[in-house]
Amino acid sequence: MELVIDRFGRVVLPRVLRKDFNLHAGSRLMVKESGREIILCPEEDREPCVQKNSTLVFTGTATGDVAGQVARSRQEQLEKNGAM
Repeated sequence: MELVIDRFGRVVLPRVLRKDFNLHAGSRLMVKESGREIILCPEEDREPCVQKNSTLVFTGTATGDVAGQVARSRQEQLEKNGAM
């Protein structure tokens, strides 16, 4: 299979490859080099949350002001429960 690089350095993976490897907009590929080869490897799909005992644990990548959001959430809970 031959692909062409456009003037912006992009290549389009054919639909059949995207379907076979379950790739869609936003999918991430790892790039590896081996001699004169460029190897694209899809990152494994991971669920951002996993169940550990009775707790749901976030294992994804956090974005934004996580500490601030936790503080606001705790404050809201305190106010809701009448502790403030």
